[in-house]
Amino acid sequence: MILSKLSSAELLREINIRLYPKWWTLCLLRSLGLQTLNACFIDPKYDSEHIKDLVGRFTKEIKRDDVLVRSDGGTEKKIYPRGGITYEYKSSLQAINDFIDLGRSVIVMEPTNRLSNILSLNISIKQDLSWEAEALGCGFDTSDLQRDLVIPEWSWSGDRCEPSGGGSVRARDVRGGPITNCTHDDRINQRLKSIAELFNLGDGVNCIEFARSLLLESNNTCLFSTHRIAPSRSYIARIVEDALLIANYLGDDYLPFTLAHAQLSDRRRIFWDVSFGKTKWGFGERCSNDFR
Repeated sequence: MILSKLSSAELLREINIRLYPKWWTLCLLRSLGLQTLNACFIDPKYDSEHIKDLVGRFTKEIKRDDVLVRSDGGTEKKIYPRGGITYEYKSSLQAINDFIDLGRSVIVMEPTNRLSNILSLNISIKQDLSWEAEALGCGFDTSDLQRDLVIPEWSWSGDRCEPSGGGSVRARDVRGGPITNCTHDDRINQRLKSIAELFNLGDGVNCIEFARSLLLESNNTCLFSTHRIAPSRSYIARIVEDALLIANYLGDDYLPFTLAHAQLSDRRRIFWDVSFGKTKWGFGERCSNDFR
């Protein structure tokens, strides 16, 4: 299934199945008119020929020879290899089959440079419709927040908001700012460890230097900039409005949830997906999440 090819009725069908959360929440975001990358869903029951044909059709649809490969396992019960790497077409087939062999579904997406994202932002809508947000600036990724790998650069919160849309959240309602109990150098090292894990560069002291070399050699150097620009409060308010639109659609049974948002290196602003589970948020107070 290719996301951009699904009709309104087909999107609704996928939303209602709710078997693989990354996929059905992508369909939900698209159905609500929120910007996402185009994507292609691969069921773990598909055989290799079906997968090859589907990925081939997707690359023609997006007019690219490379794709971003993510995996989706429903209710997560164990650690699995990280996704989110962009591969050339032939190499992507091996990465896809590796996930299929683990019984996981795969989401193939438009390729992005996740080493130079401008902004990574998670908004958590709580049970009482209050909210909290965490963000990292250029060079980081939303998975750094979701996997508790990097302490955020900024944190904001707001009181209960009715999910009515149309400007119910205003910039003046956004409280918070920089998190100061972590230096930028420490965040850089945390991010380098995350990159080393993503690309299997090993562990220990050397993995940080391997990851640093990877960024420098590929000219993805914005992580090292000390000029960090926080998103405006009005920007945060708009993303909270989008999250409340989702809350209004899903209802109380799906609270709390976290909406992952990014401004990509090419300045596109997109939503990745919606995650469900208990999450403890706060100014630099880190803990493990129930979802990965």
